[in-house]
Amino acid sequence: MNTKNWMAQLNNELTLKQICMPGSHDAGMYHSQLFGVIKSFIPLAAKASAFLHTQELDMKGQLEGGVRYFDIRPQYITSASDLIKSIISYIGVNLNIESLIAPITKALDLNDGNPVFVAHHSIPVGDSISNMLKATNEFIRNNPTETVLLNFSHWEGFSGTVDDKFVGELLRHIDDQHLLKIDYTKKIADLKLSELRGKVLLIIENKYMYENSVKAKKIKGIFNSGTEISIYDDYSNKKSYEEMVIDQMYKFGNFDNKEKLFLLNWTLTPDGWNVLPFASGVHDYANNINPKLGGYGQARDFLFQPNHYGQIVNIVNGDYWNNIGETVVKVCLEIMNNRGNKHTKVTLKSTATGQALDMKPIAHVYAYQFHGGLHQTWYKKHVSNNVFRLQSAATGLYLRAATENIFTSTFSFLGLKDKNNHLVGALEESGDDNLKWHFESLGGKNYHVVSYRRKKDGDSYDRLDSSDGGMYLHKPNDGRFQIWEENQIDN
Repeated sequence: MNTKNWMAQLNNELTLKQICMPGSHDAGMYHSQLFGVIKSFIPLAAKASAFLHTQELDMKGQLEGGVRYFDIRPQYITSASDLIKSIISYIGVNLNIESLIAPITKALDLNDGNPVFVAHHSIPVGDSISNMLKATNEFIRNNPTETVLLNFSHWEGFSGTVDDKFVGELLRHIDDQHLLKIDYTKKIADLKLSELRGKVLLIIENKYMYENSVKAKKIKGIFNSGTEISIYDDYSNKKSYEEMVIDQMYKFGNFDNKEKLFLLNWTLTPDGWNVLPFASGVHDYANNINPKLGGYGQARDFLFQPNHYGQIVNIVNGDYWNNIGETVVKVCLEIMNNRGNKHTKVTLKSTATGQALDMKPIAHVYAYQFHGGLHQTWYKKHVSNNVFRLQSAATGLYLRAATENIFTSTFSFLGLKDKNNHLVGALEESGDDNLKWHFESLGGKNYHVVSYRRKKDGDSYDRLDSSDGGMYLHKPNDGRFQIWEENQIDN
């Protein structure tokens, strides 16, 4: 697959809101020339690298690998000595500053005393913003079918006069013909790909800079995040794959904003290297979770599909995407191909209590007063004759007929079980019979809902039951507490 110009195959009529693209978290934090200099003088910096760096490939390599959205965090550097002091403060070493001034000055081209902007992640040891801009400009010039979004945020060392310099830096390195120059009132998410090809979208998350250094000076081609373009970006801040996926599924399931792009943060957050020096770093975490993105399971079954509101994931943001090759681009194509998919959506209401099967954040299953909202909406997914899986439209988790021995400490911590260990929300496991439910028709809209696994194993506690205002699995009886009314919801 040619990841260099993968957008060439997309329909020109697609809007930005209908497109999914790979994103790079902390895109400038790869092994730059600057970090090479620092590492040669401070061996301890090599250990800190595991927690500072988020990418293997430089800007050119990431672009050619298919990434089209870049999270860039600039810091203003006025002198080599200021940069060295921030590094020493972070790593906690004593060092002769004078020995580093000359090589850092050369690495950042500070010879003429000109300040520079450098990508940072705790400390500014990423690539220079000018290098990243130059690589982007060259790429888009040679690949006019593509569109690139550069999102600048997490500013360090900025003020009014520095803002003007930064805007000048953007305009100096991106050719005018590659800037998207549209009326300020237009919403970028609604633009068609035919209008976006061959363009670099410069986005700044800085209202003051935008109002005073861009809009007031009538500069076009630079956009403010939150007005011309808005991106929902809320990372999980977790260190386990299961917790991260559950967090991101819940946020996506509840996302209903037709003007915003949804950014899926496929990232784990390590502790600081100086707190837990033997803990896993960013690269280790990425090696763990990235191969799971394209595999069978929860991501493909929920995140790759439109949610209850018809929204799709627009940006798949991550670290070290190069470790899974072209997979992330294929995932984005799959998400776009699934845009038209429609789920069978149902509510299940007890005929005895009038309460509905309800999954509350994050994974508790309740009997709750019927309202038919998102948390009472279930995707009814066909498995075989009259056998289905029930997936919460709000959380992406499946209704599971649990046994006590399935719980790990991770899942217990997340609260993925009710007080009787009977009904839980669970991540999908391929072939797990506990996720399957047999719908026995009683005529009309009424059913007995039976655990497929428990019935198959001869366990008499197999029917969904709303006795005592709860949600349990009880022995079959003729009572009305085991009768469930199914109502389909129009897509």
